[in-house]
Amino acid sequence: MDRIKKTIIWNNDPGGTIKPKMHVPTWEGCICGGRTMLVLMKGEVTRMPSIPPEKFFEMAVQQTQSLKEYYEQGKILAGGIIAGRKGSYAIWDVDSIEELQKYVSQLSMFPFGDYEFIPLISYENAQESSKKLQATVR
Repeated sequence: MDRIKKTIIWNNDPGGTIKPKMHVPTWEGCICGGRTMLVLMKGEVTRMPSIPPEKFFEMAVQQTQSLKEYYEQGKILAGGIIAGRKGSYAIWDVDSIEELQKYVSQLSMFPFGDYEFIPLISYENAQESSKKLQATVR
């Protein structure tokens, strides 16, 4: 069953207002591996803010601190900074897309990046689905 209904993409609008560019799947009752949703996030800074370098690095420190705190709270299961680039990957464990949006939109670098969210299905659920499909072709 396809649980992704649509993708929402936010971009910079012609009026100059910065809006994060996001590829956000919308789930319909997605239960992935239990009572929560597992979501792979790729985020990368693509627009440098017009601020002094010291302020940029202060925001980068805030961002990594927030990600570390989400990890310690169990909201991020695994992840890290992309080596040699201005971005990160994380596997989120959230109850809803709204909860994910709440956490991600609070990140200090959020207004300056592009974000992609990919829903994950547990190996157990994927195996169950594969067995059902296998049974239909016998």
